[in-house]
Amino acid sequence: DNDGQRRWYHPKRQRCVILGMARALGRHKPSYSHNPISDIADNTTIAMQQKVRAAEAKLEGELQRTATVEELAQHMEMNQAELESWQARFQASKVKSLDEVYTDHSLLFEDVTPSPEEATHQSQLRAMLKKALSKLPEREALVLQLYYVEELNVYEVAAILGVTTGRVSQIKRAAIERAHSLIMDQMDG
Repeated sequence: DNDGQRRWYHPKRQRCVILGMARALGRHKPSYSHNPISDIADNTTIAMQQKVRAAEAKLEGELQRTATVEELAQHMEMNQAELESWQARFQASKVKSLDEVYTDHSLLFEDVTPSPEEATHQSQLRAMLKKALSKLPEREALVLQLYYVEELNVYEVAAILGVTTGRVSQIKRAAIERAHSLIMDQMDG
């Protein structure tokens, strides 16, 4: 019915679908939550680092030179691979000042602000996606909204629509393929 289509294609709903799909395409959710397991691992790493430093100092005193990894491993009664693994962990947990790690080419300090060309391109793509979504059949558009905007899993979407999870996947795939085709048609024409 036209009234249902007008409700679905309301600009606010379209914007939500666009944002949801864009989010899904670039889905990356780093976890910043506190992890007590990592605290234990950090404490273990620190304790082992202290043992290795003490063993290095003792061996340097005895040998009057820097001990090799093999000598250090033998002194600590562990195999060389295990010691090298611990040393890699020490490097991973090393804290350095910004002056030590900063370079003009470092990805850590890269400016992620899009260039004017990229911003224009993203804006054009967003407009094409919006137009493509407005042309999708209502059921396909609903599946995309529930999956990408409401962030429901296929089981929840299936329960809402009264279909199987396989059918939800088929509808979603068809909707994405149709939207892709419509966008490509806009780019070509």
